[in-house]
Amino acid sequence: MIAIILAGGRGERLRPITHYLPKVLLPIGTKPLLDFILDRLRLYGFSEIFVAVSDFYDLVDRYVKVSGYDDVKPVRVLGWETGGDLLLALEGVNAIGDVLVWNGDTLIDLDLSVLLRDHESLGTLVTLTGVLVPSHEALRKKGVITLENGRVSMLIEKPLELSVDTLLVNGGVYVLDSRFVEERGEFLSPRKCSLEEEVFPRLIQRRELGASLAHCSYLVDVGLPEDYVKAFLRFSQTR
Repeated sequence: MIAIILAGGRGERLRPITHYLPKVLLPIGTKPLLDFILDRLRLYGFSEIFVAVSDFYDLVDRYVKVSGYDDVKPVRVLGWETGGDLLLALEGVNAIGDVLVWNGDTLIDLDLSVLLRDHESLGTLVTLTGVLVPSHEALRKKGVITLENGRVSMLIEKPLELSVDTLLVNGGVYVLDSRFVEERGEFLSPRKCSLEEEVFPRLIQRRELGASLAHCSYLVDVGLPEDYVKAFLRFSQTR
């Protein structure tokens, strides 16, 4: 199975630092975010990893080569949000079979073996990672989900109102079933397109969006300035 890291976003909330670096190369303690993601993927046996990049393609390509990462290849996308860039990446690498997708601004210590096992058990077109957060206030920054028999029954992206009776959020790591990959043109469009706001709701209607409950010690959206600073300080002290 291949893995695709979605890193085509321009990181506008982290200006001015992202004028010079893509989010995926921002330092988290002593190493870039990309290395945290690669370490986790390699831990679970992934040896063919693609990084979907738009504006900073050449910089990421140079970093990968200088670092000697023979198992990592950048693929050029157009900054068409998560859905549009995912389509371009799948086409660019001629993907077949199941594919693991990791949002490139997500820092999480995820047990990928559980996600892969649950995906196989559920048999859905896509399985996302569900993570419990400690408080309703934390829901404001995430995609909030509710479940019914292991399938996502509702997804609200970064809700303004906190009336939902759940503390479960989208963890930003997904498994695409081989059927979804083969029929990707039915779900993904060659334009700006959000997985979370356009594609996943359609899968929910078809009861084809599963969820795997993750047990992790941290989930950080590095694209948010305050969360990036917290992550940088945390891993500066522990690594």
